[in-house]
Amino acid sequence: MAFDFSSFKKSIKDLFSGGRKQQTLVVILVMAVLVVVGVLYFGFWRSPTSSDSGLDDQYLPSDRTKISAEFQVDRVLDKIDFDISFLKTSRFQELKAYGQWPLEIGEKGQSNPFLSN
Repeated sequence: MAFDFSSFKKSIKDLFSGGRKQQTLVVILVMAVLVVVGVLYFGFWRSPTSSDSGLDDQYLPSDRTKISAEFQVDRVLDKIDFDISFLKTSRFQELKAYGQWPLEIGEKGQSNPFLSN
């Protein structure tokens, strides 16, 4: 059984030959379908690339390199700057503790909440 294009053309023509309200609804439907297809394509179906993630390739595991996880962690730790000289600056030394520690929290509420004060 072959597809009859004349009936398809007639149904499309009937769809757009309605009133102004029907034409507006058809345009909105077509736009909604395009938005849904765009979201599905860019959100789910397209394979992500390393440039999309914003991460450097050196920190991402890859199938090309067979480096152990411990070596990769060591490589990342070597790049971290553990400079704690800011603790000796005058601005840091002038910071004051607010309040007394440890906080003493007293008993809250009444033993019987149904009694009036």
